[in-house]
Amino acid sequence: MKNAVKLVFVLDQSGSMGTLREETITGFNKVLKDQRELNIETTVDLFLFNHEILREIKNKPLNGVANLVNYFPGGSTALLDAIGTAIDTVGKDLVALTENERPNKVMVIIITDGEENYSKEYSLEDIQVKVEHQTTKYSWEFLFIGANIDAFECGTNLNIGQTMQYNATAYGTKKMYTFCSSTIGTYSKSK
Repeated sequence: MKNAVKLVFVLDQSGSMGTLREETITGFNKVLKDQRELNIETTVDLFLFNHEILREIKNKPLNGVANLVNYFPGGSTALLDAIGTAIDTVGKDLVALTENERPNKVMVIIITDGEENYSKEYSLEDIQVKVEHQTTKYSWEFLFIGANIDAFECGTNLNIGQTMQYNATAYGTKKMYTFCSSTIGTYSKSK
């Protein structure tokens, strides 16, 4: 394994995120900027989700990732499908790499402002098993960040220990992305 980081963002793009569209774009782009300044070899995946899941960024070196602009909230919240799709897709990508090409750290950052209300492919139990497997077998880190829900309960239900609750306001969103960036930075720099 090489000394590198893979960041996998699973970002809610459902209709309720519409009022904070600009803050979400600005905050996400600031996270990318902050991570670039760390000068750590990093690749990025971004899964945007509502009732559909779109892989907006696919395994791109951090320095080659353009600022997020294609973010248009609408639709329902297929949270479980988004998490399951991200884990399965990135897992397959990593299996296809040689041992020397694989990053030694993988962090999945899930950001949502609402409850699951649309998933068709994955159940809660499916996600619990997948998170547990990736955490224990491959040492993946998961960070669950939620608003308008009990993020701690939701994170616990998903087998995710690292959780943050935020307020779905302009100020709360800005603070959340600052925390998110700091948490990712600490993880990226850790031994």
